[in-house]
Amino acid sequence: MKGIARVIVSAASFFLLVPLATAGEGRPIKKSPLDHVILYESVISKDAPIRIREFPAESADLGTGANPDKPKYYALAREMQEKAPKLTRDAVIARLQEQGFHDVAAVEGDTPIPDDALIIEGEFTKLDPGSQGQRYGVGFGSGKSQVCASGRVVRAAQGELLMEFDHCRIGSGGLFGGNSEGLMEKDSGGTGAHLAEFMGKWAEGKYARE
Repeated sequence: MKGIARVIVSAASFFLLVPLATAGEGRPIKKSPLDHVILYESVISKDAPIRIREFPAESADLGTGANPDKPKYYALAREMQEKAPKLTRDAVIARLQEQGFHDVAAVEGDTPIPDDALIIEGEFTKLDPGSQGQRYGVGFGSGKSQVCASGRVVRAAQGELLMEFDHCRIGSGGLFGGNSEGLMEKDSGGTGAHLAEFMGKWAEGKYARE
C-alpha cells in the first residue's frame, strides 16, 4: 500500500487517489470503534480540513446478491452498490461536524483540495444481503447481512499514510429476521459513524496514550 498510486474505478469516472508516501512503522490500535486499525500518526487536529471520497463498491463481494437465481437479493445488492457509498459518506460528514471538526466536505469533481487536508478514502469489500429466511427460520447467525469496508486517511500534500482500517457490520436481527435492505442501509451509515467516532477520539489524543 506504500509508495504506489492507487486507482479506483467508479461507474461514472476514474479517481486517481493520492500517491502514498513511505510511512514509519504502523501501530495497531487494540480498542476502537473500528474492527482493525493501524495508526501511523499519534494525533490529528480538528482544525485540519477533512475531505472524504465516496467509497466505491463495484468490486465488493455481494454474497447472496451475486446469484441472479435469487432476484430479490440480486437486485438489492446492486441497489446497495449505489446507495452505500453515499450513506457512508454522509454519515462521516455529519458525525465529524457534530464532534467539532471545523472544515469537513466531500470530494466533488475537480474541486481543489487544500494541501493540509486529511483525505479519507477507501472501498467496500463486502455488501452481502444474506438471507432473511435463514435469519428468521434458522437463527444463530445464519443468513446475516454484512457491510464491510477498508480504507485509509492520508495527508493531501505529501500523500503520507496516517491510518488504515478494516471494518464490518453484521445485520442479524429485526422482526421476522429483519429486512435486508433496512439492515444494510443502517450498517452503511453505521460504518461512517464508527469511522467518524474513531477520528474524534484520534483528534482528542486517546490513541497517543495507548
